[in-house]
Amino acid sequence: MEIPEVDWAELFSMIYYAYWLSPITDVYMPGVCFDFCADDAILELLDNIPSEDTERYKQGFRALIKFIQPYLPGNFQYTFSPVAERYDSKEAFLADLNIKIEELRQKNLPPLTEQQIEMMKFNVKLKTGEELNFEKNRLLHDAYMNVSKRRTYHKTPDKIQVSSTPWGNSIPVGTTKTSVVRFQTGVGILKKTKDGFIEYIYSPSQLEKSKFNWQEIAIKGLSGKNFKRIRIINN
Repeated sequence: MEIPEVDWAELFSMIYYAYWLSPITDVYMPGVCFDFCADDAILELLDNIPSEDTERYKQGFRALIKFIQPYLPGNFQYTFSPVAERYDSKEAFLADLNIKIEELRQKNLPPLTEQQIEMMKFNVKLKTGEELNFEKNRLLHDAYMNVSKRRTYHKTPDKIQVSSTPWGNSIPVGTTKTSVVRFQTGVGILKKTKDGFIEYIYSPSQLEKSKFNWQEIAIKGLSGKNFKRIRIINN
């Protein structure tokens, strides 16, 4: 399987965002800086994703930016700013997180919604014999959303937030022209059309229901096990 490395989903999204913003770079010479924010700091605690897997993904993501940058306009730049790297150490992050957890413990939090419960079930990779503690997970999640070096980075007037689906004050733009599945949890595929192919990002459940063929592929400069072949869907 693709995890924990990047695959075509990340590349398709980078191409899509560059095309989407090209009208700005065409007329506004200072251009665009598109920054990807990674919530890497909390994944091991919240979703049981090993830190080794997160680091491997981050390395691949940076390599993908390096690959695509020469193909972009000179005034368009991709950057990558994981939350964990804004702290001096892991201990500094945990200290900040614990402060936010204690602040939340003093509040009467509303009951979890069905949507929140389903999202936890989808995101958390349970260990053998482990049961999902919904309240603990919610506490970690909500505390993390308010840690100092995450919130102050996002909530600034010089940034415009975008997301794949409606969320807060962000602009929902999808992840390709045809998809809203998040690239970090989805898989990039090509669907055959009369005139060529269309890029899609499929969720695991979509992929399970699909019939596809593998097509071997080689693109100079594009490395990693997930870029040696691609799924082709003919229907």
